[in-house]
Amino acid sequence: MSDTPKRASEHNRDTTLQHLKGYLEAYPGLGGRVCRVLLLYLHRQGYVRIDDIYRQAERAEEWNNPTDPNRPSARLWAAAEKESINRIVINLAADWLTPDQVDEIVWDAHRRDEAKSLETLARMPDVSLDLIGDKVNQYAAIAGRRSGKGPAEATEGTRVALLRRIISDRVDYISVAKHHLRIRDIARVFERVVSTERGNGTVGGKAAGMLLAWAVLRDEAQGPVRLPDTIYVLTDAYQEFKEINGLRHLEDHKYLPIEKVRKDFPAISEVFRNAEFPQRIADLLAAELDRWGEVPLVVRSSSVLEDSFGAAFSGIYKSFFVANTGPLEKRLEALLGAIAEIYSGVFHPDAISYRRAHRIIDSDEQMGVMVQKVVGRKHGGFHLPQFAGVAFSRNDYRWSRRIQREDGLLRVVMGLGTRAVDRVDDYARMVPLKAPTLRPETTPEEIERISQKRVDLVDLDAQQFRAVGVSEVLAAMSAEDIADMVSVRQPDGNLAMPVGTHVTADPKDLCITFDRLLRNGEFPARMSAILKKLEHAYRCPIDLEFAYDDGHLYALQCRPLGSDQHRVAAPVPTGIPEADKVFSATKHINSGSLEAIDYVVLVDPRDYGALQTVERKLDVARTIGRVNDALSEKSFVLMGPGRWGSQNINLGIQISYADICHASALVEIARTEQGYTPEPSFGTHFFQDLVEAGILYLPLYPDQGGVVYNEAFLNRSRNHLGRISPRDAQMEGVVRVIHVGDAGGGRRLDLLMDGEEQEALCYLTAR
Repeated sequence: MSDTPKRASEHNRDTTLQHLKGYLEAYPGLGGRVCRVLLLYLHRQGYVRIDDIYRQAERAEEWNNPTDPNRPSARLWAAAEKESINRIVINLAADWLTPDQVDEIVWDAHRRDEAKSLETLARMPDVSLDLIGDKVNQYAAIAGRRSGKGPAEATEGTRVALLRRIISDRVDYISVAKHHLRIRDIARVFERVVSTERGNGTVGGKAAGMLLAWAVLRDEAQGPVRLPDTIYVLTDAYQEFKEINGLRHLEDHKYLPIEKVRKDFPAISEVFRNAEFPQRIADLLAAELDRWGEVPLVVRSSSVLEDSFGAAFSGIYKSFFVANTGPLEKRLEALLGAIAEIYSGVFHPDAISYRRAHRIIDSDEQMGVMVQKVVGRKHGGFHLPQFAGVAFSRNDYRWSRRIQREDGLLRVVMGLGTRAVDRVDDYARMVPLKAPTLRPETTPEEIERISQKRVDLVDLDAQQFRAVGVSEVLAAMSAEDIADMVSVRQPDGNLAMPVGTHVTADPKDLCITFDRLLRNGEFPARMSAILKKLEHAYRCPIDLEFAYDDGHLYALQCRPLGSDQHRVAAPVPTGIPEADKVFSATKHINSGSLEAIDYVVLVDPRDYGALQTVERKLDVARTIGRVNDALSEKSFVLMGPGRWGSQNINLGIQISYADICHASALVEIARTEQGYTPEPSFGTHFFQDLVEAGILYLPLYPDQGGVVYNEAFLNRSRNHLGRISPRDAQMEGVVRVIHVGDAGGGRRLDLLMDGEEQEALCYLTAR
């Protein structure tokens, strides 16, 4: 309270009085509300006492209230009595307040009334989204007129109501988002929404996570993090799409045996691609395409279950790039086709297997879609960002004692970030953020061998997304744009960073290393600060997909991170007889253990490499899927060549999540005679799926000195494939199913992994 309140001068009093009367004339409906707020403010500041105001009003109106102390005062005053109090309050406000204070109080009262009205509207399930959007914009305009302190923010209840109405109704999400997303942020979403007329959907989980990450990072110290220009197709559009095409009967498809799901999906996908879209949705999307013009787009899934706490759906649903060139009708057709494919993904065996594994199969899966401008610029005939990738607040890939788990990890590539998160025949730069120049390779030859060879981009001439050789892309870009990403091959075989932005070497003599970007320390420090800020907001480890171009950092996706943090190191015992050791490893090891393994399923890289046709290699993948289903109640280790799930069928078995989801451990075997060493899966969507499913991951190098690979046990034990999956008996020459009890003479098989000591051993021991 003020110790020595001072009245306004006569001039200031008249100014304030006229100011206040002007407001009340312009907004007559606010009169009573404003006067009540003024009265409370004057009382709180010690300028007046409420009781004194009431007594003054009583004398002015000569009220005949009863004096009997045992008789209650009247609860409802007559209009004349209220008017008398209001007049007194207005005059006292002119005595004590400045015009700026009046502005603050009046607009605060107006804002609170509008916020309450907005909250009430947002909680009504049958109110159209258009009406709520108009009310949101009206509120934002009122809040934006608040003088002095910038836009005011609504009550927590209003924010929660709006978040639940259009962003997400997940309690765990709202508990975080309500502290960061503001009404004006939500107003911007309303401006970019495509929905049915009723508009009773939400933006979905991926969009919700992206918006939250951006809101958390809006005031990031080293520059604001941006969002790509985005259209949000709400989940109700998906529901209406199914309704008008008679597809609701597919809701029970998720309960079918997974083999039936696999068999039916191609037909379902074809039906979706040829289905009709609601006319309103098609018209709204056409209008957005017309506004955007011919710019490359990416169409991304945003299911209500995606990027949630405990179920991130990493890589389960697809994204599609659309060149978006040509006549509007052609561009709209391509966009609708991409959206239809995303819709059909709800019925993909990977999605259904994932939902089953995470015990959310009974949830009503609703699919939202984001349509975004592809981050980047035109370079010759290509459109791409300078670099992109994924950052993790916790690092499960530690090859040195200098690397701490809590320091975080960056996986970065030149061009679009798809090459950083997908299982492709290439390499990303792995960056421990507190030691960004540290890398597992030690020689220039090794560094060049595992450097990125191809760049994902949008080819504007070919009107498609594709991978292009690094040298061709570098030749199309300016020296300034590539200087931070490349090193130059020297005559002596070494690699050197460019001097400044002066890159004059032939593109064929350049190697993607990101050395200069990482050596100056600014970008790693910025990403480290961003990850810590996001982890603090989410109250759990997170990963962030990002793109960087022309000095700007863009947030593309953010989700709670499945983590191995609860797995403890399992020390490898000494004194195990050599004959009892099945395999061992000494690099790229996480901590964990698996005891009493029932089966080992093995595809030897030499057998797989000997297959002559693509069809035979695809048969291996189909066999693995059926074995995975047959052993769903057993503990088994799945071992195979190169990269499980690689898009290049020659580098690994082309399985998907549904084919390996029941495995207890997944081993990637890299043999020297194949001439190719698989990049560890750490940091990819594939790896995150393994972590969330509780599947141990281990890369194995049988030809490395000092490691064990027991050919007698693995390659000469009895093959039980024909018993486990009779229809696949003809694949016994490639796929081995080893029953541990049979092959081990009644002993059990354990796998121990010690990430601290970088040791792993799988061995037979007495039960």
